[in-house]
Amino acid sequence: MAQTTLNSRIKLITVIATTILLALVMVIVFQYIKLGNLKAEARKLKDTQTNYEQYIEELSEGSKDRETRAYIEQYARDEMGMIREGETYYIFK
Repeated sequence: MAQTTLNSRIKLITVIATTILLALVMVIVFQYIKLGNLKAEARKLKDTQTNYEQYIEELSEGSKDRETRAYIEQYARDEMGMIREGETYYIFK
């Protein structure tokens, strides 16, 4: 009788240990999957950040061009119809 009780306890402990081990393995697998997804998202965000940094750099370079006297004068002529003193402005229809 004692041997039967011992065997049933060993079987019970084995089942519980196997269940716990299986649960831990599943948790680890799901964590690796989640980690992979997070790394992929981080790569996408890094690419987006790089694109925005390039865009900001392009805008910054464009704003430097707009600060030049030649740009301001050309803009005033083209967009505002302004002319220099002594020039004649002709309108063709």
